[in-house]
Amino acid sequence: MRKSRFTEAQIVGIIKESEAAGNTAELCRRHGISQTTCYKWKSKFGGTEVSDVAKMRARRREPPAQVSASGFAARDRRAQGHR
Repeated sequence: MRKSRFTEAQIVGIIKESEAAGNTAELCRRHGISQTTCYKWKSKFGGTEVSDVAKMRARRREPPAQVSASGFAARDRRAQGHR
């Protein structure tokens, strides 16, 4: 996946600026992004604070939750041909 040239904190700042200014076209021109990108960012990061973004990043780096013992049993039954 392509790495963004903006950090999540910068994106949140741009979104907050757009909410305050109201003129999305001028804001996008100033920051060098398309209006489509701006609206996608609003849908993903709208209503978040910079501190929330750090928490989201920490959650993405956590290992996935452990599979329960019943999950292993179901997987083993499927491997043996049972439903």
